[in-house]
Amino acid sequence: MIMNNIFKKIILSSSFSLLSFSFNAIPLLKTGYPKWDGLIDLQASGLPIPKALFITPYSTPKSIEAIIDDLTSEIDGDLIALRPDGIRGIGKSPPGTMFNKTDKANILAKIKEWSEHGYGITIAETHNRFDYDFCCNILLNEDGSFTIEFVGPGFDGGDLNKGILQPTMTIKSKAESPISIYSDQISGEPNNESLEKLNFRLNITGRPPTKDEINTRLTYIMTRLLPDMGVKIEATIEATIEWLKQNNCYRLLEQIDPRSIITMDDLKTLIYSASLYANTLTNAEGRIQTKALTAHKYNNKIIFFGTYDCHKWGRLS
Repeated sequence: MIMNNIFKKIILSSSFSLLSFSFNAIPLLKTGYPKWDGLIDLQASGLPIPKALFITPYSTPKSIEAIIDDLTSEIDGDLIALRPDGIRGIGKSPPGTMFNKTDKANILAKIKEWSEHGYGITIAETHNRFDYDFCCNILLNEDGSFTIEFVGPGFDGGDLNKGILQPTMTIKSKAESPISIYSDQISGEPNNESLEKLNFRLNITGRPPTKDEINTRLTYIMTRLLPDMGVKIEATIEATIEWLKQNNCYRLLEQIDPRSIITMDDLKTLIYSASLYANTLTNAEGRIQTKALTAHKYNNKIIFFGTYDCHKWGRLS
């Protein structure tokens, strides 16, 4: 195995066992690249994050290839995500993408492209972004109040983060009810009555996605996601639908109301996790920095994969 400066850091999983060899000895330090540093903050708060590593800009292709071989051999699933990460002066980062971990030629080509333009790159274990149970942003305000915005099956966090779609389910706390007020003495389905046991009322609104929203998602898959993955199909909605069906990704087409998917245990996990993260953001005056956490659920597991400035969306809870 080659060890060299291509590694800026290695993120450990929440159980502190990312990889089974010497990577564990590398300390966690921030790099100045916001997406990667956000993962480090989440991990430091004790939240579950994906297995991942960071590649510095302008790394040599031969070194990158050796590192990818090492990482992909340790990832349990078949898919990896590439996330370009820019610092001030580099410019806005392009959208991330997803590959089968055996598709080395496309992985190396994309990393080379981004690296040569000065972007750092996070390579992370991921799941099928066309079939998440849900994705969400948790927006934290200075007074401790919060809003959780969801999209349901077939959508992903990029639909919210890039402003492509509005949330199809929203949970909002009262301003005078900080997220630090948490109790695990709740049960049942997520509604106002059961959530009063958290000592604050949450306003929950939700609906199925509209046909227009589904078509917007299909168009984004067709024009951005599949081409970035190296998938070549006819550039039509019909061909995109057929590709999703062939890959057992049906749920986007079913107009599923996220309220039928998201459980009380999901809400407990999200609220409690956000309260842990909020503790790391509290300043000397007891005010929480305005931040958003992003997460998704797949195969009964919630994973956190990023943090952002709430003002990115031009709205606060």
